[in-house]
Amino acid sequence: MKHLFIGLDVHKKSWSVTIQEGGAVLKRFSMEPHPTTLIANVQRHYPDYEVECSYESCCLGYYIYRRLSKAGWKVLVVNPGDIPRINKQNSSKTDNIDSRYLCQQLAAGHLRGIYVPDEKQEQFRSLFRRRNDLVKNLRRIKCHIKGMLLYYGIPIPEHYDNISWSKAFLGWLSKVKWTYAPAGETLKSRLHEYAFLHKEYLHICNELRAYARKHYKQDYYLLRSVPVWFHSLPLVCFRK
Repeated sequence: MKHLFIGLDVHKKSWSVTIQEGGAVLKRFSMEPHPTTLIANVQRHYPDYEVECSYESCCLGYYIYRRLSKAGWKVLVVNPGDIPRINKQNSSKTDNIDSRYLCQQLAAGHLRGIYVPDEKQEQFRSLFRRRNDLVKNLRRIKCHIKGMLLYYGIPIPEHYDNISWSKAFLGWLSKVKWTYAPAGETLKSRLHEYAFLHKEYLHICNELRAYARKHYKQDYYLLRSVPVWFHSLPLVCFRK
């Protein structure tokens, strides 16, 4: 069976496509960003070909991989850092150059695909990512509140000045006296933001635990059984 290689440089609004058979480039073009359109194009012009395709992992995720794979294509999602680069790509980087180079590397067998999770696992990851976002935002708003107090010369009592924010500390913050109303309203707004983020953080943590206990019960309780002190051991302890 004849073999077709396709290199894709994918973006939100358009894809750059290079189609190659062996060492010969058959076609290069730009198209709308829809896997079904590409599949129809290849099936119309190159029937009875075994198709192998590659694209760089990016913000578009893995839906392209799944839809092309469903058509019977062999698809590689490649980490951009694993692709050997040439000087031309550094000096004159374009979508056409990228798609053609991907196609050449694929045909030469130089590309290695990354692990692609199934949809269940991938969408479970979204909860972890949301939790990480909330942790970052909580850290940010805490810094803003402490920075505001520092700017106006308001010292935080020593027993409150730590990473964990207690209800008592939040109560103290809400009672800080200001000479003029605007600063008080500013702090109040920041405390409202903190309360919202903290509530969302607790909600997402509960959802994570509930889903993991239901769908990954064995792994969940196995990880929970690991002693806390184990995490603080230096890596050298595990080297042979």
